[in-house]
Order: sequence, then structure tokens, then C-alpha cells
Amino acid sequence: IERGNIIVEIGQAYDDPEDHLRELVFATAFPKHPLGLTILGPKKNIEGFQRDDFVKFLDKHYHTGNAVFVASGNFDTDYVLESVKETTKLLKAGKRSKFRKAQYHSGTAHHERGIDQLHLDLCFNAASLVDGQDAKAEKVLGIIMGGGFSSRLFQEIREQQGLGYSISASAQQMKDTGLFSVEAAINPEGAEAYLKATAGEIKKMLQDGVTEEEVARVVSMLKTSFATSAESSGS
Repeated sequence: IERGNIIVEIGQAYDDPEDHLRELVFATAFPKHPLGLTILGPKKNIEGFQRDDFVKFLDKHYHTGNAVFVASGNFDTDYVLESVKETTKLLKAGKRSKFRKAQYHSGTAHHERGIDQLHLDLCFNAASLVDGQDAKAEKVLGIIMGGGFSSRLFQEIREQQGLGYSISASAQQMKDTGLFSVEAAINPEGAEAYLKATAGEIKKMLQDGVTEEEVARVVSMLKTSFATSAESSGS
């Protein structure tokens, strides 16, 4: 039953141009690395997995060396620690799993299908989660460039020039690498004009930087978002 459900999900991801575009981006930016692989993997893997495959994976990665326990709120520390010890005592001991460092590669990829829109993603090597202030600055820059109706790219590309249906920019950060992306859905006939206009906005930002007003606006937005998310136990 579960094999069938996952195969359907693979088809759904392929049918969504934006999902498929992200898969192409990561496959191009991180070839021959796990980051370049899709989460669900190819259909043939799902069809071929046996119980022993899952048992071996659990045995290799699910142990004390890879376990993290997080508690938040008003709690009794001693009680929580004792509860964790009791709950996890059946876990086998192990060292933290090691993974190959990701290496960004430049390149291009494209896929053609019979739809009316052209989906584009311009990506740049960016800061990782451990890059401190650079990582935080890139989050702010992503919102300034393409985070909502008042962003530079939305105003220029959609509102002023009418070149795209949607456009956004964002910084995605992982453990040892990151991607800064400018993604858009446009009319295929306007591709050249879109690329020229987007490159112009990026060059303008590189030459002139951002304004204090833009930074203040985004920081205020992020503070509000952070405060609101604090009401969610998950966040």
C-alpha cells in the first residue's frame, strides 16, 4: 500500500513545475552528492526496497550518536533528563554519522513540457547555516529582493514591466552550503527581457547595496514573524 502512495507522490512532484524545477536546481548545483538527489528517489527504488534495506538503515543511523532531544517551556530539568535516560536506554551506542561536504557547481539544466508558462530559477552559491552574520544577512537580502509585493524584483519585473506572473527571491541554507535563488514564472516570449531586467536588478544591488529603510522594513517584518511563531509549540 505504501509503495503505491509514494509512487503517486513522485508523480505529483513531477506534475508541479515548481517542484520539478527545484529538483533540477539541486541536481545541477550538487551533482554526485546526496543534496543533488530527490527526496523520494526514483520509482525503481521504491518498487525494489525490501524489509532488510530498512533494518540496515535504522541500524546504521538510529543510535545515541545521532540522537537529539529538545525541550522547551517551563519544565523540571531533573525530571526531563531522567525521563530521557529511561526512554532512550534501549538505543544502542554509536558515533555520529559522517557525511560528505557539499561542493557547489555552476551549470544549466532545462526540461521541456507542454505548458504555457516558463519557470526559471537563477541560483548562486550562498552562506551555510554556520556562517553567522552572512547567513542572517542573506535572509534579509532575499526578502528585500523578492519577498513580497513591495520587494525590488516584484515591483520591477511584474508591476513595472509586466514580464512575469510571479517572482521571488530567497536564501536557502544547509549545514555546509547554501543557495540564493531568484525564481519566476513568466511568459516564454518574454524570457530574454526577463533575464535582462533581473540581471539589471542584481547588478544594481551589487553596485549600490540596499537602503537603511529597506533593511529596517525587513527586520521589522522578521521580528513580527518571530514573535508570532513563538505562539506555536512546533516553531
